[in-house]
Formats: sequence, C-alpha cells, structure tokens
Amino acid sequence: MSSSNFLKNKNVINTVLNILPDNRPLTGLIVVENHEKCPKNFAPIHLTYDQDSDADLWRESYIFAKHPGRYLCMSKQDTDADTVVETISVIGANERTPEGFSSIKQTTDSAQKAWRKRQLIYKVVERKNASKAVTDIIICSKSKKAPSGFLVAGEISGLSVCYKVGPATRPLPELPPPPPIDNREKALSALGNLSISHIYENTQTSPQAPLRPAPKPPTPTSTLYGTLGGATYAEIEGVPFVLNPNLRRNNDFINVPDFKPSSTLSSSNIDYDFALERQILCTTKAISLTNNPFFH
Repeated sequence: MSSSNFLKNKNVINTVLNILPDNRPLTGLIVVENHEKCPKNFAPIHLTYDQDSDADLWRESYIFAKHPGRYLCMSKQDTDADTVVETISVIGANERTPEGFSSIKQTTDSAQKAWRKRQLIYKVVERKNASKAVTDIIICSKSKKAPSGFLVAGEISGLSVCYKVGPATRPLPELPPPPPIDNREKALSALGNLSISHIYENTQTSPQAPLRPAPKPPTPTSTLYGTLGGATYAEIEGVPFVLNPNLRRNNDFINVPDFKPSSTLSSSNIDYDFALERQILCTTKAISLTNNPFFH
C-alpha cells in the first residue's frame, strides 16, 4: 500500500469515527476561565445540553467588566498510566474530598480559584481495575432530571451536572504504519500474480447428463399416426395421435370386436347426434367459424 493510499484510508476511518458517537472513557478533567483557551486534547463544555445557553459554572455578574467564567473541560486522550475516570460527584466547596477522589483547585489557563460554593470531584482508576467509566458529561440549565442514559452528579450555580457511564474499554487502535518499501514491492508483486479463479471452483455448475435418454417419437404411418391440432385445435397442436402398438400384429388388428353385417344394423344402433362433439367445438377458444365443420 502506497503512502498516499494509506493516508487516504486513515482519513476515511477518522471521518467515520468522528461521525459515530464517541463512547471512549474520560481520562482527565480540568476547569478553565476562558473556554476558548482550552488546552489541546481537551474539549470544553461551554453550552448547556438542553437550551444551548452559557454553561458557566461560576455565574458571577460584573457590571463594568467581563465576568470570569468557570468551564469544565474533559479529555479522552490516553495516558501513560492507562487510567480512566470511573465516576464523578458534586460536593460543597469546603467539604473534604473523599478518599480515592481528586478535586480541581485552580483554573488551568489563569490559575484562579476553581469553585465558589460547590465543586466537582472525580475518581481516577487504572483501566484494568475499572468495571465502568464516565464516557460523557453534559450541563443542563433548566431540567433538574438527567436525560435518558445519563445520571445526575449534582448541581453547581443552578446548573445540573450529568454524566454517562459505559464500559472502560480501550479505544480503537491506531492504524499501523505503511510497510517498508521492499516489503511493499514484494506484496504488490504477489498480488499481481494472484489468481482468484480458484475462489469460484465450488460455485461453478457443470452440466449433468440426463438419467435416461429422451424417448424417440413413434414412427409415423399413413393410417395409424397423425398430429392433432393445426389452425382449428390450437390447444393440442403437436400432440401425437398414434394407435397403441399392442393392437397391431403383422399389420392385423387384434382384440377388436367383429363388425356386424350391414343387414343386421338398425337405425337405432347407428344413430348418433354428435351433441358432445358439437359442444366441445363450440366452447374451444381457438375455433373459428370458418374452420368449424359444424357451421358449414
């Protein structure tokens, strides 16, 4: 794979990852006075989740000067110690930090006091020892209840701090570097000589011989063989009409009853009105008036 293709594939993967929800666990938390001065690898929470209003956790009003802010920033950058934020909580600013928790004393950008009446604390543990981890933090300005999928950590300056919990899994690994030039040329050469015809060996179907040959059509004769159909009987066109060979022996008919002499026949024995044939011919779709013998 060339360097240009490698970079192109990496950019595609990064674009997809940016679109998908980022469920990686948090690895660090800080507070800044100006959210525009948030350090690299940290993301500031400067807007509320429910109203897109200012997420300032200080909220002190100044008439003639721009008031200082306190904005929470979170990071998901891996650390050398491979630690994650397991949980967070809100306590009083003068309360003692519980064992195992960390507190934020100053703003990172201006080294000012981080909190006034309430403060945010968090617990950091090694990833391998964490059964869960904080994956996201939001600030709500109006709602006192956490949105679906979130938990309430507490309230600071009238704003609700909510967090989401997920598995403390390691993030997706980085793409490996491109192979050396020599190895890459060998790989490209091997790919050029690769034949994929064997992939379809099992999917190709070979023609199979029939189990038995098709029967031969009977030999036509002038008196015993004919073809039903034609312009008048289209539905049975091509159907052979042949006398059963068992009735023939040396051109003589067998098992055929003897005909009575004409002197013994009466009109009642030979009187037949062909009503059935007439009905069949009249109800056949392919019959036309010109070809129907009963309409001549």
